[in-house]
Amino acid sequence: MSRPPGPLATLVGVALLVSGIVVAGPVGAQTTPGLSEARDAAAAAVAEFSAVETALGEIDAEIRAAEEGAAAAEVALVDLREEVRELAVRRYMQLDDPAVLPTGDVGARERARVLVLTVAGHNFDAMDDYRAERDRLDRNQVALDAARAEQSALRDQLAERRAALDVELARLETLEANRLAAEQAAARAAAEQAARTTTVPSGGPRPTTPTSPSPVTPTPPVPGGWVCPVQGAKSFIDSWMAPRAGGRRHEGVDLMSPRGTPVVMPVSGRVALTTSGLGGLGFDLNGDDGNYYFGTHLDSYADLPNGWYPAGTVVGYVGDTGDARGTGTHLHFEIHLGGYGNPVNPYPTVRAHC
Repeated sequence: MSRPPGPLATLVGVALLVSGIVVAGPVGAQTTPGLSEARDAAAAAVAEFSAVETALGEIDAEIRAAEEGAAAAEVALVDLREEVRELAVRRYMQLDDPAVLPTGDVGARERARVLVLTVAGHNFDAMDDYRAERDRLDRNQVALDAARAEQSALRDQLAERRAALDVELARLETLEANRLAAEQAAARAAAEQAARTTTVPSGGPRPTTPTSPSPVTPTPPVPGGWVCPVQGAKSFIDSWMAPRAGGRRHEGVDLMSPRGTPVVMPVSGRVALTTSGLGGLGFDLNGDDGNYYFGTHLDSYADLPNGWYPAGTVVGYVGDTGDARGTGTHLHFEIHLGGYGNPVNPYPTVRAHC
């Protein structure tokens, strides 16, 4: 049996659902001075930030490859060192033997060299292998040093890009709040105007029977209904399958947003709160539309027991928990078509609704 949401969660969710529809409209950007420019500036800052983040993922792969190459060379050298040591001793003993170097024979040393080659046999291959592995180790160490230096420089760049992005998001957050306030004021003014112009029936107003307020009930799922999961200032780009540290690929979209921005359920369904070392605070959502949704890096949770809730219910708030520390506050968001295990690029869907 589906568990109905609590009254507070439902009220907040429905309010956000309505405000989300308003936010998506083009009027706000046209009537709020500087909003369009702020959105463009935030998008540019996100693109620059993401480019550095992708470069860090690529350099991480290079470091891993160089480390693996150096480790393999070290293992090979351990085995070859003993062979080379034995060969060196054998050569010394043979060349120092009077029987090999008879007195007065000027060609003795050359014959001794040929004799050593014959006696040592394949051991001279070990000498060549040792040199090759030593060279491989040196090359990998040079590449590793260069990659680590580049990684350090990229981390500094990422910190700079994050600072610039935070400034743009804060500016966007202020303008978005101004836009929403202006739209709400306009809606109230329109409602008041409509009330003043309403014609009163002849004979005066009809008496009304007082009624008690109706209990809040869950909003039923709307076929095809979808709500932007971040309800506030946000900016994002298509970063599907971009390289990430540890050899991973980015199977989601990062909605960059100021810390504490509400994160809501995009569709109705059953939600469960999750925690992990990689993602930090997050949520699993098995949507009534048959798809699975995942969001993570929340700063904190809303007071929301696991269960069924309507679209627009607040789950938590944007943060940078898990491995997102230092990479900007954002919601990492995934869509798995038809259920968990079939991730698809969420950018087109998010772009259409956010």
